[in-house]
Amino acid sequence: MIFSPAPLTIDYDVLHLTSETGVWEFGVHRVMFGMRVCANWVGSGVYVMDYCAGDRLADVAILSGWCRAILEAQPETLTHAALEALLPGWDRRPVVLDDRCMRALASLAAQARGAA
Repeated sequence: MIFSPAPLTIDYDVLHLTSETGVWEFGVHRVMFGMRVCANWVGSGVYVMDYCAGDRLADVAILSGWCRAILEAQPETLTHAALEALLPGWDRRPVVLDDRCMRALASLAAQARGAA
């Protein structure tokens, strides 16, 4: 999957990217206590990837970079179920406080970047 910048929306008001065929969207949006890193099929309104990143911009940048790398290693035909199965769950929010989840995301991102 290859992402390109897209206009900001109410659902992605910090960062908004869409896949080259317009199937997937990925980005960051503000919430009451920080920001979330999310991905979904364009226009579906259901976030398949949805991680609370907190309010520190450095954490948001790291988390969104890892998540983007993971997504970009996947085919455009990726299903919601396949993405849910691939991604680690979290036990603490923001996920930057969840060592298990962060280690798993870092590992997936490293694998994805190695495959590119």
